[in-house]
Amino acid sequence: MDQTIAEGDAIETGVKQATLCGQVKGHALSKVKLTSGDGKIPPSGAKIVDADGKDVTGNYNITYAAGQLTVNPKPTVMPKPTVKPTRTPEPTKTQKPTVRPTETPKPTVKPTRTPNPTKMPELTVRPIE
Repeated sequence: MDQTIAEGDAIETGVKQATLCGQVKGHALSKVKLTSGDGKIPPSGAKIVDADGKDVTGNYNITYAAGQLTVNPKPTVMPKPTVKPTRTPEPTKTQKPTVRPTETPKPTVKPTRTPNPTKMPELTVRPIE
């Protein structure tokens, strides 16, 4: 059977992940080994039992067919930043906070001169005769 897993996860294993075809009525798959590699899930080591649980694997010529394995990349999880609180020390009785006025710079305004307008040449457009 085909499976899709997330990167780093293991494939599901067991007889419920394999299909037995062409068996005699009452016979069932009781064991199978599934591994993964190169985008495939090759089965091996199948054990087939009859209705009484007796191993009848030797009565079968088993052909294994690999399933397809699709691996999706895991999403990148960014760790949450750790914020350490900072404490502002309180002034002692002998300490006085210093407050200084700030000076706001005054804007400098430069007068601008309007350039003398230059006369644009006049053009006349006529169709070609």
